[in-house]
Parts: sequence; C-alpha cells; structure tokens
Amino acid sequence: MLLAYVEPVEIAKKSTVIFNNIDYGAIFDYAVNSLCKSLGIIYVSGSTYANNIDICLYSGLLNDPCWTCSNLTHDSFKFTNQELEHFNDIRSFLKENALISGEKCQSIIEECINELNIVLPSQSEFSTLFMPLYQKKVLQLLLPQSIQNYQSIEFIPKDRSFPTRTVGSWIGVCLSGSCLIVNTWIKYIMKNKNSTFDINKPFHNWIQINLSMFDGSYYTTGFPNEQDPNCPICSNAKQMVKQDS
Repeated sequence: MLLAYVEPVEIAKKSTVIFNNIDYGAIFDYAVNSLCKSLGIIYVSGSTYANNIDICLYSGLLNDPCWTCSNLTHDSFKFTNQELEHFNDIRSFLKENALISGEKCQSIIEECINELNIVLPSQSEFSTLFMPLYQKKVLQLLLPQSIQNYQSIEFIPKDRSFPTRTVGSWIGVCLSGSCLIVNTWIKYIMKNKNSTFDINKPFHNWIQINLSMFDGSYYTTGFPNEQDPNCPICSNAKQMVKQDS
C-alpha cells in the first residue's frame, strides 16, 4: 500500500467507510485518517493486544473529531539510545530502523539538512534537531489538502513492533476485533437513521473491550465525541472547505 498508494486512494474515493486493522504505526494511521477526513468518509480503526480490543470510529464529518484529535505521533519519530549507537548515515539509518525510503524521503532529508545547515549531524543533533524537523515536514505533507496526491508514502516511519511472542493477541480476540469494527460501523449507521435518537447525545467513538480468558466475560469503556480545536487535520479540512466556498 505504501508503494502503490494511488490504488487505495482511488478505492477510497468510491467508498463510504475505511476499516484499518493494519499494524504499521501511528503515522500510517494518521495518513489514513487524513485521507478519510479529506473525503468526508467514515474511518474505523481496530487493534488487538493480549486480551484487549480497541475500536475507534470517526465520522469524517467536518465538525466531528478525527483520529488525530486524541492521538500523538511523537514516538514514531524517536529512536532508542541503543538504536542511535549504530547511527552513521541519515538515509541508511532511517531505512534500517523505520523503513523510510523513496524519492520523497530523499527530498525531505535534503530540505532538513539545508535548513539546519548540518551535513552530517551527530547522534544528538539527529535526535534533537533533525528528527523533529523531519516530523514537522512529514505531518504537513499528510494533511487533507495533499494526502490524495502522492504516488507513494514510503517517507512515513514504521513503528517498532511490540514483543507479542508471549503476550500477543489470541485468536478469540483477533476474530472478535474484526467483527466488532464492522459492528461499530453498523451501530453508527443505525444511530443516524434512528429518528428517535437524541442528536445532542454524544456518540462514544472509542470502545475498549477486555476479554477474560477465565470466564468469557468482558467489559467496555468509551469517551464522547469531542473535536480538538488545535487538531491539524480537522483545521486543515475546514480550511479546504472555506477556500472552496
């Protein structure tokens, strides 16, 4: 999908909802969320870990919140001290540790180097100066106004995987999560079509479920639908509408 990004964009343009169960990382989620917001379509993300299932639904509507309203991306652009011990070249390091590559990546790196006036940054400069600037540029490129325009999004980082060998999601949780992301979407559609539903009542767009391995029980939690006024994705989507009007 990162290489042939044009294809999923064209599919998304014909869709009313996107389900995301791909465990690539926060910036991939940020990008898919931005794509949905730019198209005004529903975005449902799901993840499972151990006995937990997290389901998030975002309407894609202009005044409703999006994934970015309640999630951070800083950690995706950070590296551990152990990883930084092997730092010598920006391009090779980013490709090896975050799977960042491609022509766009090269141009972003060059922009950062020129702006910082650093040819070969030290480990400290790479962490404190280069990566924050790289993050800023990447997130800017992924805003709704331009998210549909790329041939590839290889310039985004892949998060390090959790050590799931001993505590990974068991099949019951995985299957339940797959069903529940669709169930959440159906519930949202039914809510909108229910004429007796109180439109002022907040829709809980996030649900966490914990399945017990001992007695088969579960519990859920959630929070109301509230847009962050400082969210870059929502703000940019509103700017696009304002410019077109």
